[in-house]
Amino acid sequence: MVKAVLFDLDGTLADTLQDLCDAANAVLTANGFPTHDTEAYRTFVGNGAKNLMMQSSGVTEDERLESLYRAFLKQYDAHCLDKVTPYDGVLATLDSLTAKGYRLGVVTNKPHEQAEKIVSHLFGNRFGCVFGNRPDSYPRKPEPTVVRLAAKALSVKTEECVFVGDSDVDVVTAHNAGIPCYGCAFGFRGEEELLKAGADSIVYSFTELQKIG
Repeated sequence: MVKAVLFDLDGTLADTLQDLCDAANAVLTANGFPTHDTEAYRTFVGNGAKNLMMQSSGVTEDERLESLYRAFLKQYDAHCLDKVTPYDGVLATLDSLTAKGYRLGVVTNKPHEQAEKIVSHLFGNRFGCVFGNRPDSYPRKPEPTVVRLAAKALSVKTEECVFVGDSDVDVVTAHNAGIPCYGCAFGFRGEEELLKAGADSIVYSFTELQKIG
């Protein structure tokens, strides 16, 4: 029996793409790298901020990449609320799920501080827990540890959860935790990637998730 729904953030609950693009491009420009258009960031997002900067800059050397990563965190923290918006139907769907008794959580590879800031800004107290990327505390997705931590925080068993996300990382995360994944075709990566990764169900609008369970 499903008792809790865990959500990815970027490309699932909210369209964060332009703020991510703007912050990364600002750091690239300041450090003499070429920038990218917004669409390119659809494939850069999903595996954490450091990976985003590695892909966008091409830098793999640890010390230099760490510098770019730290600069991005500072830039993005100052601008992560500039253009971010929830997808259509998100607020009504979250309220509907809550009214039906489901517990809700966020599990994302976005840095934890920015994840909490965005979730609070857009969704108030609708979520019982938010787990962003905290490298010193637990491994990021697709490792299943963070899913288990979220389930514990919501006082449910892991197998009583379902996961909702927009990328192959989310599908693999869910399956690594032994739970089904609903793939959001409207998100950053699209239906083809979700189907290839083995998403258990595909939704084309957020309101379809009102029938979850």
